[in-house]
Amino acid sequence: DALLERLGLAHLADANPFTLSGGEKRRLSVATVLAASPQVLILDEPTFGQDANTWRELAGLLVEELQQGTAIIAVTHDDHFASVLKARDLVLTAGTPEAGTPRQGPVLDAPVGHSWLAKINPLAKLGAVAAATLPLITTLDWVSALVVIVATVVFFPLAGLSPLKFLKRAWPLLIAGILAAWGIALVGQDSGMVYAQFGAFSITEGSVAGGIATGLRAFALAIPCILLLATTNPSDLGGALSQQLKVPHRFVLGALAGMRLLGLMVEEFTTLTLARRARGVGNFGTVGQRIKATLGQVLALLVQAIRRAGRLATTMEAKGFGTAKRTWIRTATFTWRDGMVLATGILFGTAAMAAAVLAGTYNLVWS
Repeated sequence: DALLERLGLAHLADANPFTLSGGEKRRLSVATVLAASPQVLILDEPTFGQDANTWRELAGLLVEELQQGTAIIAVTHDDHFASVLKARDLVLTAGTPEAGTPRQGPVLDAPVGHSWLAKINPLAKLGAVAAATLPLITTLDWVSALVVIVATVVFFPLAGLSPLKFLKRAWPLLIAGILAAWGIALVGQDSGMVYAQFGAFSITEGSVAGGIATGLRAFALAIPCILLLATTNPSDLGGALSQQLKVPHRFVLGALAGMRLLGLMVEEFTTLTLARRARGVGNFGTVGQRIKATLGQVLALLVQAIRRAGRLATTMEAKGFGTAKRTWIRTATFTWRDGMVLATGILFGTAAMAAAVLAGTYNLVWS
């Protein structure tokens, strides 16, 4: 109550936080954190949207926190606020690393590990994966698929992927490939020796061959994509698309924001589940009652997603996205190493097709 009073929010104590103005929300967020009496306080633009009176109260409150021993870290463009807090400035600028510090290239500091492939231009890796896998769409045979699988596995050490890490990422796709192979073995074209009979379904030499080819092709299409995802920062991929392929940056940044919101929706669904159970309205009772409860939870999640998307769109417009030339924290470049990776992908795709033709297994899927 004391914090609400001091920050000019006491008259809004019963209001829905979503109905507050931008400045009121900012003060409320500071008050919420201060109420927990933290030892370290991290703030992002705490004086945004404040008038002279609320700015003075907010700054004075934080000065008192400093005097009581609380450590404060603030990201701010407000020089006056920094001077009142007698803060030590850490100015972030683009420049040359200091002597003795590891030098990082333009797109080389992606937070996806320090493997060799993590330092390659995302567009080069995307092109290599496309060149290696797209030819597989034209044929249904085990030889071409096996060539791509083996070639990709050879690259695992360059991606920092161990067999265990790979299985943790790929097990759903592996199971899907096995199920696809089994399904084709059951209902595929029968030919040759009959291995088993299950009523109307039979497993023959021809259907087994078709199942193996289908399963291996599914693996061959999925494994290179896992290699790409494991070594690529989405932000760097978006930057390369916009800088080098001239994809509109509003589309790129919107897609990146959407990817982030998709992950948040998964977290929020779990939170909603726990909250509903705490109130005794969770997924209990009969199957019908559980389905009804789940649908209600999905509706709540949809409402929250629409609300967040609206706020995000307003925020991006307010920050000038799309109104001027875009700058990027990392400049995308294309080096000879990137060209080598792209050429390797083309080589893999060509080798897979050549091996299938030489082995006599190449089979056009539409023939």
